This record gives sequence, C-alpha cells and structure tokens, in this order.
Amino acid sequence: MRWFFAAISALSLSGAPALADSHAPFWGESETLVFLSETEFTGPNGTQSLCGQVNDHHIAYLPIRRNIEGYYFADRNCSPESLVPIPESRFAMLQEAGLIPASAPSGADMSVTWSASQRASFAIILLLAALTMLALHRASLPRTLRMRNVSGDPLYFDVLLSVMFHTARTDGVIEKDELTAIHAIYHEITGAKLSPEVMAAKFTEVFNDDGIISLARVYRGREAEVLLDAAILVATRQGKVTREKMNLLVSLNHVLERDPNWFRDTINGALYPKGSQEA
Repeated sequence: MRWFFAAISALSLSGAPALADSHAPFWGESETLVFLSETEFTGPNGTQSLCGQVNDHHIAYLPIRRNIEGYYFADRNCSPESLVPIPESRFAMLQEAGLIPASAPSGADMSVTWSASQRASFAIILLLAALTMLALHRASLPRTLRMRNVSGDPLYFDVLLSVMFHTARTDGVIEKDELTAIHAIYHEITGAKLSPEVMAAKFTEVFNDDGIISLARVYRGREAEVLLDAAILVATRQGKVTREKMNLLVSLNHVLERDPNWFRDTINGALYPKGSQEA
C-alpha cells in the first residue's frame, strides 16, 4: 500500500492549489484568502477588491468543495493587512445595489474549478485507487484462484488431476469438499470444467503413492509448484492434514525438489489463510 500513497503524494505536488497551511493532511480542510471580484469602492491604495475567506475541503490537495466563511474589502492583492470585514447582510444589499458584481458568489458554497493538471492528477489517482482495489481483491482470493500460467500440455493437466484425486483418496475416501476443490483448481488453471467422462475415469483410476510420484517427478519450476500447491489445497481442504496425506505431500515435495520453507509456508497458508503462523 505504501507505493499507492507515495504516488499520490508525488502527484499532489503538481497542480496543487495554494493553501494557507502547507502542512495540511492528505485529506481534510484548509483556509485561504481568495480574490472574488473588483468593486466600485475606492480605498487609500486605489480600487478595493472583494475577497473571500474560503474553506477548502480537499483530497490529495485537490479541492472537492469550497465554502465561503466571510467577505472582505481589501487592496487588489487581498493583502491581509488591508482587510475590512463585510457583514453578510450588507454584502447582499451591496450586491443588489450593483456595487458588488452579481457574478460574485453570495452563497455558502463556491463552485470548484480544477486546472488541467489537477484533472489529470485526479484521473491518475482514480486509476491508482482502482489498481490498488484490484490488487487487494486478488490478494484476498483463495490461492486456488491465482494459479494460472502453467504448461498448456494436456498430459500435464491429466497428471494434475491424477495427483489431486489421489491426494483426496489417499486416506480412504474422496470427500465432497475435496471434490469441490478439485473442480475449482482445474477450472482456474485450464478455464474448462471437468466433464462427467473425465470425472468417472479419475474416480476409477487406481494409483499407489509411488505411481503418482513417478508421474509427477518429471516436472520442475512453475509446473512443479502448481502441482504440489494443488495437492496441498486438496489435502488441507477440511482444515487439517491426515497422516496419509502428509506422507504423500512430503514425498511429492522431495521428488519435485521444492524448497522446504516454501512447502511449510504453503501448508500453513492453506490451513491458516488469515496469517496464523502455526506450524
């Protein structure tokens, strides 16, 4: 998340409105004095300007709402030393008399106008926010939904199914939630659904642990990782790992030459998805 706020901070430095408080937070309020219009009045230093004390509500230093807190006569540059307060009741009277331009804002709210750079910054902020939300959503998904980018070899998918079905069956019976996990993993990796014919074939397929290990041992890299990851997801589907399943997983991890720390962390991540570090 730090990259998101760093990017926003960088964007806010370009096209930021002039704020009275240079240490204003990323979002909040700040007050400043702004020029509203010229008037028909003359002061010691020439024509008096109409100035407003404005309260800006901002996000990432981009104004989203402006409220006028008070009105003043002042020199042309709205110098704070030359301010003369104008009561709100008198302001309306002067405006009706034409001494203050009718275009001068007279309500509590002012319209907010953004520069081109501010509009571009806001568009980029929205894009970064959308990408951040997408990343958070993707990180919150079960690992079964983040396992693409493996071989397109049909034989690999067949071995993957055999490994998952054998993992589910290795302690005696394939449970319904294990079958659900197999369906989900296969669909995520291949984009296809298991056909009834494939399901029937895998249900009747018979391997011992050595046979499954012989099928799996030829794979390395990403394919080996996904193969073992899928087996772990099936083995931990019920919130625990039986002794028979753990023996198979250990053998697979050894033959696939996966890192022991990765193996341990992957099992813990499947059993305790909220970050528990139980071994």
